[in-house]
Amino acid sequence: MSDKLNGAARHHVDVSLERLAEIVLLARQRDSDTRSMADGDGAESKSVEMAPRRRDEKVMHELREAISALPRDEQVVLIALAWIGRGDFGSHEFDEALTRAFDRRDGLPADYLLSLPMLGDVLELGVKSCGAELDGYSASNSARPNGALQ
Repeated sequence: MSDKLNGAARHHVDVSLERLAEIVLLARQRDSDTRSMADGDGAESKSVEMAPRRRDEKVMHELREAISALPRDEQVVLIALAWIGRGDFGSHEFDEALTRAFDRRDGLPADYLLSLPMLGDVLELGVKSCGAELDGYSASNSARPNGALQ
């Protein structure tokens, strides 16, 4: 059993499932904070307190740092997984998604990923579509997952 995501389009790329799980957790927290700061129409509420806003900014900063700390090729794998998770590519098209993600020239990978709605969910769906589970991981838990991505 491997604890890495393996893929190859132009490069051999390994991404730790533990790091992916950490990013998914932060993204879900960001997504949750963003939803709680909006009213029923999705517009930002005028009565939002400053404490939740500071917490959201802190989570956003931590998420950006976690993504940016990865080598660029691993950041590109996150983009490919997000595309698979939202249905732009099938899991059998991982290499094509990865190649297109490498070819992307629109800004920094972290900026692009942070612009995606429901980033935590789409990343986890992408990982699951490719045959791995993040359930055994948390920021403080080093248990190995049931599956691995090939």
